[in-house]
Amino acid sequence: MAGVNAYNFDQNVSRNELARMIILHKYPLFIVDHIGFRKYSTSLQPLFRMVSRNTIKKDILSIYEKEREKSKHVIDKNQGRISITTDMWTSQNKKRGFIIVTAHFIDGLWTLQSQVMRFIYVPSHTKEVLSSDLLDTLLEWNIDRKLSTVTMDNCNINDAVIKIILDKLQRGALIMRGSMLHMRCAAHVLNLIVQDGLDVIELCTSYPTANLFFPKVCEIKIALNSWFTSANDIIRSTAFKMLEKFDCYWNVIHGVMAVATILDLRYNIELLEYYFLIIYGDVADNEIQRVRDICYEMIRDYSSGRMGREGTRGPCVGEDPQVDDSLMDFERYLSQKKRDVNIKLELDHYLADDLMPRTVDFDILAWWKSNGPKYPTLQRIARDILAIPMSTVASESSISTSGRLLSPHCSKLHQKTVEALICVQNWLWAN
Repeated sequence: MAGVNAYNFDQNVSRNELARMIILHKYPLFIVDHIGFRKYSTSLQPLFRMVSRNTIKKDILSIYEKEREKSKHVIDKNQGRISITTDMWTSQNKKRGFIIVTAHFIDGLWTLQSQVMRFIYVPSHTKEVLSSDLLDTLLEWNIDRKLSTVTMDNCNINDAVIKIILDKLQRGALIMRGSMLHMRCAAHVLNLIVQDGLDVIELCTSYPTANLFFPKVCEIKIALNSWFTSANDIIRSTAFKMLEKFDCYWNVIHGVMAVATILDLRYNIELLEYYFLIIYGDVADNEIQRVRDICYEMIRDYSSGRMGREGTRGPCVGEDPQVDDSLMDFERYLSQKKRDVNIKLELDHYLADDLMPRTVDFDILAWWKSNGPKYPTLQRIARDILAIPMSTVASESSISTSGRLLSPHCSKLHQKTVEALICVQNWLWAN
């Protein structure tokens, strides 16, 4: 018939689409054995030869290899830093453990992205095994030198894991030489404090990034401080126990959250001054200055080229043959002094900028995308800091709505097949 393109059936194309359907919608692999599904497929295309369960598994693994390379390319070409979250998962019978590793970053269009990198079978939950798996992932995905932070559950073994990782990585390539590397999962810490876990998880997923989460955490800190001074002995005793747990979390991450809040021009440093005055009282100025110092140190690192992209560092003064070697240190001093002045000017100008209207539709990433020429170094810092998640809950919810348990179907599969299904599902939906 004129004007109608001839249709040519392709068995391989149909097999590929069948495998993708199973991945996307979490269908069990044995769906290909179901009589009803086989009859339905034949009614649509009699030429299609239904494949076996082993064949569809091979097709899924093949898709995994191809999509993994695409995913690695996306992360590799991204110019900003990568923040990762990790969390532990178990099979239904609790006999097998897994760790999920998810990357979080702001892409070239200034859109916040999350992407599963690995779903790794871990035979034992020791610091050696976990640190080895994480290091292998960082190296395989080429992010060991562009890592931002690692957000993990709040348990003692993860402190040891981070220490091992820090010893293996080049600290000079990390933000503030790795002092900000370990972020504790807000949901797990707060669930230790409040028994109403559902409300806590809802809080963490509603305010996933540091700039949005900071005011909520400050309110919790203020409430706990208030309860600690209660005339009621029971309330005061309970508040003491809660504050002990909360302060361990607060002391580690409130610097990161404070910097992220400053980078949100709806708040800037004004919100810190407001909350810190309530929380710290007479010593609030010291805490505010500490955050300022963190900002200065970060902007100094980024502007020096140490935290920048490869090839952005300028030539050394000593390479100029016309410069007197005896005054080389003096030239470096002048260069550093000029850079420090520029750093102070950029940050001080930003801190003195007018606040943006505090509206719910304010797009902080769009603001930084368009204001790069005005604050170029701060823009690069914002791209890295605003991508840091406060919780591992996001990666949990992508797989199961009933907790960190694999589905009964996935629990019975080989670990390589499980990883392929989990990762590819995330990658395909992202596309």
